[in-house]
Formats: sequence, C-alpha cells, structure tokens
Amino acid sequence: MSKLLSKLQFSALVAAALCVGCTQAPVPAAHSEASAASPSAVPAPVQPAPDPTALAGKSVPAIAAPSAVSGWRRQEIAVLPWGAGPNQAGRVAQGEQNLEAPMAFDGDGQGRVWLLDQVNQRILVLQVGQTTRVIPASRTAQDIAITASGQPWVLDRLVDRNVQLLDPVTGAVQKTLSLTEATITESGLSSALWQHAGKLWLEMENTYLIALDDLAHPKLMGRPSRDGKWLLSALRVPPDKVAVAGNAVGQSATEAPKLALQAEFPLPVWAIAELDSDASGRVWIVADLVKFGPDDRPVDRKRQAVAWKEDGKVAARLDLCAPVGAEEQFRTARVLADGTLLNLCRGPQGIVIERFAP
Repeated sequence: MSKLLSKLQFSALVAAALCVGCTQAPVPAAHSEASAASPSAVPAPVQPAPDPTALAGKSVPAIAAPSAVSGWRRQEIAVLPWGAGPNQAGRVAQGEQNLEAPMAFDGDGQGRVWLLDQVNQRILVLQVGQTTRVIPASRTAQDIAITASGQPWVLDRLVDRNVQLLDPVTGAVQKTLSLTEATITESGLSSALWQHAGKLWLEMENTYLIALDDLAHPKLMGRPSRDGKWLLSALRVPPDKVAVAGNAVGQSATEAPKLALQAEFPLPVWAIAELDSDASGRVWIVADLVKFGPDDRPVDRKRQAVAWKEDGKVAARLDLCAPVGAEEQFRTARVLADGTLLNLCRGPQGIVIERFAP
C-alpha cells in the first residue's frame, strides 16, 4: 500500500518518528545485527532464497534470462564469485579486520556499471556478462560517483579523508578535494557522494549536502531531485512504513513539505537503502525489510523499491535481491537519470548486480 499523505498527516508522522528532516539511510543492512545473524543463501532476485543446505559446494548461479517484474524488466549485469581474479569481487570474511564486501557502485549513461572493489584495490567496469575495464583504486575508498563525462569520483571518508577524480582508463588521480580543507571535521559522518547542477556534493549525516567544489554555495537541506523541484528526505515509520517528504526548492524550512508520500511494506522496515529520483520526476525509495523470530534472529527478509509519479501515484513496486551476510557495504542501490534502478546484492558465494528498467 502506497499513498499520498496530507501535509498534516505527514507532519504528525515526522513528529512521531522523531526524525525531522533526516534520512535514516542509505545505511545498508550490512551494518545491522540482522545481517550478522542472517542465514546463508545465494541471492535470489525475484523468488525466496532456496534452502541453504541444498547449496553446499555449488558455485554462484549463472546469468539468467531477463524477467519482467511489475511491468519492469530485470536483467543481471554480473554474477561475481568472491575472490581476487579478473571476474571476481573481493571480500574480507574473517580475521581481525572489519568484514567487507564491495562498498559501492554506480552506473553511467552508456549502460556500464562501475563497481568499487576496494578489497582488491580496483574498480571493475562491467557490462552485461563481462568486465570491460579494470582501473586501480584506493583500498580505503567507500563511495563512487560517475560524472556525466564518464569519470569516477571516489570517496575516502575515514583514512585519507578526501575525494579524488580518477582517469577513467588508467585510474591516475586527476584531482583531489580534501575534506579537512572543506572544514568537515567529522568526515566519518558523511553518507553519500552526490552530483547535482554541475557540482560535486557530500551528504552529511543523511541530512544536508555540502558542495565540495564550491564551498561558498549554501548547504542543501535534503537530496535534490533530478528535475530540480524538490529537496527530498525520508524516514522510517515503525514498524512497516517509510515516509518521504519533499520541500520545494526555495521553500522556507519552517513550512510543511509540499510533497508528502508514504509506502507500506509486507515486513518491518530495517533500513532505507536508497532515496533518489529520476529525470522524469519519479521519486524512488529502496527499503530493506526484516522479520525477526522469537529468538531475535531473522526469519524472513526482502528488499523492495517503490517509485511514485509526480501526482503521488505509484509508478513501480519491485522485489529486488535481498542482501545476506555480515559484510559492511556503503551504497548498494542506485537510481539513474533515465529511471533505471541498479541493485548490488551480496550472498555467501558472491554478488549479483541487477538492473531494472521500464
């Protein structure tokens, strides 16, 4: 169930959730106890995960034929087993280090997916069924954003505390923006790289954005929509709803949101994996859903995406592959300007990258 809320209803939800103007995402479920306690299963993009005991010794599944989901076409871009080989994805699964999987990914206007495989110190450039390019990247990078001209920006928020623009072929650093020089004292609170209006932005605390290449520019109090109309924020409304607010650009912060949406899900909402929009004006939310059993262990999990049209009507509701495992990741769902939705899904044997398009 998804519906358009009145401004009064939305204001009441905001007050009840005690999260005024903030987005409790994109923090992947990998940061949660739910993931740490999850049962093993190969990612299942459309159907429930199979019995994990039946998967012992089996490889990551082969690329399947595209399928239609809610009128949208699903396509697998890549299925990569864990490892350091040419068509594998790096993982830290045990030992004293933090558990890690590929931190982030993004898409470009040419149909390519850029996977930040930081464990293997590289970026994989992927098209359907193949790796077309490999460029070096920092071991401590955590987010990636591809420019309109096809160059990757990478964020290192914890160690080097900078953002670097890389050559798309060689990986050579072409530009560095220091987070310290941008007076960002708590760079670990950064939550996303963002591109808007020809500028590179860093989102802080899932709440406001700073223009890294134009520090004199005013902060944006929300994620800017691609059509330039809204500054978007979202919050969980326990147990099973997500509310999305849009303040019109130029609107006073004291006014009620002019756009107010709500989605209800079949399971409790554990985390919001993505909030974005596309150039047609659709607003997207991706939510990780987890149901716990009597022993506080997950017994069911899903990842779903909902898109609304400008009039508040639902344009799409999609079942995505739900991530399984305790590995840390940073951004695992992306919306592109043309309305394409990308999903990065991890399992015990590897990752699946899937694309949904109308």
